[in-house]
Amino acid sequence: MDAGANVVHIRRMTFEDRLDGWTRGARGPWLAALVALLAALPGWFAMPVLDRDEARFAQASAQMLETRDFTSIHFQAEPRFKKPVGIYWLQAAATALVSSPEARDIRSYRIPSLLGAALAAAALAWGAAAVTRPGHAFLAGGLLATTLLLSTEGFIAKTDAALCGLVTLSMAALLRIYLASRGQGPPAGRTVVVLFWVGVAGSILIKGPIGPMVVALTLAALCLWDRRARWLGALRWDWGLLGVVAAVGPWALAITVATDGGFWGTAIGGDLAPKLAGGQEGHGAPFGYYTLL
Repeated sequence: MDAGANVVHIRRMTFEDRLDGWTRGARGPWLAALVALLAALPGWFAMPVLDRDEARFAQASAQMLETRDFTSIHFQAEPRFKKPVGIYWLQAAATALVSSPEARDIRSYRIPSLLGAALAAAALAWGAAAVTRPGHAFLAGGLLATTLLLSTEGFIAKTDAALCGLVTLSMAALLRIYLASRGQGPPAGRTVVVLFWVGVAGSILIKGPIGPMVVALTLAALCLWDRRARWLGALRWDWGLLGVVAAVGPWALAITVATDGGFWGTAIGGDLAPKLAGGQEGHGAPFGYYTLL
């Protein structure tokens, strides 16, 4: 019995070693991204427009291309001041590259979600590679890619998959920076810090404060757990925050001027605040309800 158990153990380790070889370095994140694409592509090709939100996002992006107004967001004749402009820019750019607004082909507006799901899987595999062997890091990214939620959001023309990709990128970079500051992982150079701030800035343009809230709560938890905050200097706040302001500030100023501040009143008071205060659009439930389910 012992000999048989040893044989099985050797075969399992051999497979893991081979998986490490296949996914070492940049191959692991790229393969995880490929898994995400394969998981979402069938729905991207076959599914019609799924709900009113997807149709409204796509229509607003099409109107942005038709009117050449890349500051204000409108759905037909009504202003659409619920989300920042990032997802509309991405959908408009994808449609301009592969289709046209006149075609009203929903697939072109889904491309940012498809790429966002791929980015989320790749970022997770890249971040996990700092704490585990390459094959296991790839499997982590692949598992995220094949979850029902991400593989579904990956072919819906809304904000969620793109937001997931950018937040995962910033959190994976933060993990590498944190480990490097403790001497427990690979060095985290300037590229890693840049990727962290790119994820933060991109998430703000996609869905406002959601990305920064995730990062800020993580930073606070780590500092309280470790009872030290000196390592935060590795995030290079000086040019990092300056880059975020440079990325977000011009549009924020332009939309404030164009709408006389109306965008912020609607986006914060009419969309964000009710979600923070309680349930909205039928999603209300007692605290802990979804966790227990």
